[in-house]
Amino acid sequence: MPALPRDRRHIVVAAVVAVTALGYWLARPPAVAVVAVEPQAVRETLQLSGRIATRDRATLSAQVAGTVARVAVEEGDAVKAGQLLVAIDNPELAAALQQAEATLAQAVARRERLRDIEAPTAQADAERAAIEREQAARQLENLLALEPSGAVGAEQVRAARESLALKEKAAQTAQLRARSLAEGRDRELGEADVAQARAAAAVARARLGWTQVRAPADGVVVGRDIDPGSAVQAGTPLLAFAPRAAREVRVNADERFLSMLREGQPVRVVADAWPGQPFDGTIARLSPRIDAERGALDVRIALPAPPAWLREDMTVSVEILVGENAQAAVLPLSAVQDAGAGAWAWCVQDGRVRRCNLRLGLRDEHRAEVLDGAPPGTLVVDDSRTLADGDRVRPVTRGD
Repeated sequence: MPALPRDRRHIVVAAVVAVTALGYWLARPPAVAVVAVEPQAVRETLQLSGRIATRDRATLSAQVAGTVARVAVEEGDAVKAGQLLVAIDNPELAAALQQAEATLAQAVARRERLRDIEAPTAQADAERAAIEREQAARQLENLLALEPSGAVGAEQVRAARESLALKEKAAQTAQLRARSLAEGRDRELGEADVAQARAAAAVARARLGWTQVRAPADGVVVGRDIDPGSAVQAGTPLLAFAPRAAREVRVNADERFLSMLREGQPVRVVADAWPGQPFDGTIARLSPRIDAERGALDVRIALPAPPAWLREDMTVSVEILVGENAQAAVLPLSAVQDAGAGAWAWCVQDGRVRRCNLRLGLRDEHRAEVLDGAPPGTLVVDDSRTLADGDRVRPVTRGD
């Protein structure tokens, strides 16, 4: 075979080198981006929306019928315990109190009359009746002494006997009356009458007091349903009242979060109106039931130190700390396939990808804690490339 010219030999060599290089590149495993499972701090929180509410929010209603004479507050006013809120005019209750007080005054007067007048008078009457009885007895004795001599007749003696009998009965009656007053029996009746009249006056005074609706505690008037001149009946709503010391956050959490929630968990609250002034709270109560229509759980969050600018029904964002681990084996969520109960990832082992079933723990917006399936240091594919179990790959870390 004749030898090739020198220039053609160079071309052939170059072609062979090119084909060899092309084959090498074609046979080379594809590069895939990988990340390592490595210890990092992870903090999982649950973001929910809620509203400011009052635990003991109440509707103040009229307890008596009448006409609203005065409304002393406006919606949104802060009030002190005992402060007058609404005055209702009811002339019948005012008249009933006057009558009860008059009856009490009469009972007191009768009791004082018994003590200061009737008791001394009864004692004097008893003493006078005793004297008159003694006089009648002496008169009868004198007539009996004169009767044998004929100086007095039988009729005079009979009349003296009858007079003595009457005087003795009168003395007995006066003595009983005096003894009753002295021993306090009539006085006890008088005291009972006074106590009964005083109780009736207290009831009338209390009923009249119902015409003045006062704040049951320090708080805020959050609603007003009446105006002066309005006719009201017992039970008519007047004002909505929210005690200041009982503010809380109410959240409707989806039932799928139930396993993440527990009483006592710390909470960070941010009002939409004041995003730069967050404040703390604590989960105080989880409802024992799920709302079947909404599939939601009622969560109550206590506020130990609520800011003064909070208002009823204000919208707030709630961040609930579910858990945290300062040295967790962490993997980006972008590298996890099916981040639910059947989570898995492509792990790189000896230049090939293998499916690793994962058990995840805490997670934040971008990362997840790996509890099992990929120990720290494991390289995991974080790439959108379509792979199959056992594929050869060339791992490339981010930034290489």
